[in-house]
Amino acid sequence: ANLLMEAAIAWARGRGAHEITLLSNTRLEAAIALYKKYGFRTVRLGPHPHYQRTDIEMSLALNR
Repeated sequence: ANLLMEAAIAWARGRGAHEITLLSNTRLEAAIALYKKYGFRTVRLGPHPHYQRTDIEMSLALNR
């Protein structure tokens, strides 16, 4: 999981992204812990208007 997360962040940086935003579910405790470990911060909690199973939005600012 760590290698995949690191590769995804590097891929986004390599394409000039300023931020990564993800949607998940708070029941996925291991996933949420991994996102937090890599610096993702909670942007929004609660039901998502378009994705029924989503109840958390997280974001990671990518410093260049």
